[in-house]
Amino acid sequence: MARLLGQVVRAVLRAVGRRGLLGERLLPEHVHDRRGGYGTNPFHFINGVFRATRDQTKWSNAYWFWNQRDIYNSFLASNHVDLLAGFNRLYSRNSAALKSYTRTRYNVDGLWVPETMGWDGNARGTVNSDFTNNIWSTGTEAAYNMYLQYAYTNDSAYLRNTAYPFMRDVVKFYAAKLSYDSASGKYHVASSHAHETYWNVPNAITDLAAVRTLFPLTIRASESLGLDAELRPQWQRIVDNLIAYPSTADVYLPHTPPLAQTRNGENVAAEIIWPYDRTGIGYPDHQKAVNTFNARPFPYGNVWANDAVQAARLGLGDQAYQGMKTMLRKYQTYPNGMTDNTNGVFEYLGVHLAALNESLLQSYNDKIRVFPAAPSDSSFVGRFTLLAKGGFTVSSEREAGEVKYVGIKSLYGNATGVVNPWGSQQLRVRDVSSGAAVLTTSATEFDLPTSAGKVYVVERTAKPLSTYTPVRLTGSANEGEKNLGGTTSTLGMARTPNPMVNNTQLTYDSNWHATSGRGYGDYNDDTHHSTTLNAVAQYTFTGTGVAYLSERNGDMGTVDVYLDNVFQATVDLLVSGARQVQQTGQRTGLPQGTHTIRIVNRSTSVGMVDALRITP
Repeated sequence: MARLLGQVVRAVLRAVGRRGLLGERLLPEHVHDRRGGYGTNPFHFINGVFRATRDQTKWSNAYWFWNQRDIYNSFLASNHVDLLAGFNRLYSRNSAALKSYTRTRYNVDGLWVPETMGWDGNARGTVNSDFTNNIWSTGTEAAYNMYLQYAYTNDSAYLRNTAYPFMRDVVKFYAAKLSYDSASGKYHVASSHAHETYWNVPNAITDLAAVRTLFPLTIRASESLGLDAELRPQWQRIVDNLIAYPSTADVYLPHTPPLAQTRNGENVAAEIIWPYDRTGIGYPDHQKAVNTFNARPFPYGNVWANDAVQAARLGLGDQAYQGMKTMLRKYQTYPNGMTDNTNGVFEYLGVHLAALNESLLQSYNDKIRVFPAAPSDSSFVGRFTLLAKGGFTVSSEREAGEVKYVGIKSLYGNATGVVNPWGSQQLRVRDVSSGAAVLTTSATEFDLPTSAGKVYVVERTAKPLSTYTPVRLTGSANEGEKNLGGTTSTLGMARTPNPMVNNTQLTYDSNWHATSGRGYGDYNDDTHHSTTLNAVAQYTFTGTGVAYLSERNGDMGTVDVYLDNVFQATVDLLVSGARQVQQTGQRTGLPQGTHTIRIVNRSTSVGMVDALRITP
């Protein structure tokens, strides 16, 4: 998993990073701030402006929420909430336009969000598509992301001014659109899309999960902010009387049977696991959720398939790990980590990041749980520092199946739940600044009050952190090709291990002569030289540039330098005065890959090769 983590993170950071995508084109209808993730309009991925398929594109330039969510949601645990904020701004700043359109289309005082939305809030791509025109649940996903931005940053002003108004208006839309059965006393959904896969069906599980996710959060925010008290009773009544999820005794179903015609390859019933956060490890319906995951109809069915994220959320570590490898095998085409799949450019990389985060740390239900979905391989070694919901930087290490400690830095002084990583073994929580134990317990879960800025260590009483031998991690950047075992997937390209290539490594025709022990200061104290016109030396390397090193002296002539059979320059080696050594002629900016340099002696005076310096 460590190799997989490195492979995926490097690929995504190359694409997104703190500065956004590189090489973006500015399109008149969709202008991006040069800073990418921090711009007015975030990059969208199904039609990303940085793509391996160049201008070959399959869909419109609208933002497809489904295709965005994997990457953007992964930034929460990765402690880049600021990048999720850029995505959230796309929806919050268009809320007025969305509300206006909701009134026009539905005659509802609320907020409906189109699944495919233009940068200005238009819904052309949604209402003109049979696949998306009756999806309701996107509004909840957008509103929930805004709530999570608040929950990870503790930004109460953002909750009051941005997140809560958006949440409230999405809740109002659902409250107006739900149907009520007076005979049963239950609220239900008469007809909507269960995302793109089942059209115009009753009780889409995505809508029922949306209500169960967003309504309680909105009620809680309303109470804490002291707003809209008159609306809360209706919202609570809906939560208390919402129809149950459609299901059999063993699995959840995407909507009330009989199942409609399948129109797309989404595992809709598994959406309650992620991103709606309605079930997971420790929940009473955990086994039913696992059954639903195992029975999903389209395993890893597309470049955006989030199966591995859901496996991690359920604690299925081996399935999460193997699922990520499956996605790499199926979709990674190029050694820069990208794909030529026309259904999306970055989606599967976002799946990897979210799945890795969920395998190492879960906090979606306000409980810090470390290594919830580690692979069962006893050789697995994991170390991480990630951000938990509520504003906690969490670090932990696991080796040989053993969690060594949990370190928690409280950023804002909130309380949190913690799951005992050692089951019911006794543990203690120490305040690192004072060394004092603030809590001792054998509970499988416990509440931890914190103070802002303080660091706490959770350790076993029988084997505290002090019993482990600390090791300083050192090393150098691995700039070579990375290979994922059991697959053909690679990241990066092989490079010259040593940037200096001695003259002895080049290939020469018969007209060159080697000299050593020269004592002039040449690289490795040796050279090759020739006095034959058109004598050739050459070398094939991998990299983005090369420098040719030689002496210069009063008995020397000129050489021509070619790269990939293209003439580059004539280098004059003649100089008056003292001999000069390790003089260079350099060419950089080559495309990353394999190139050949050819050096041709152009006179009957001395032509020389001392060394080459390769730019990786």
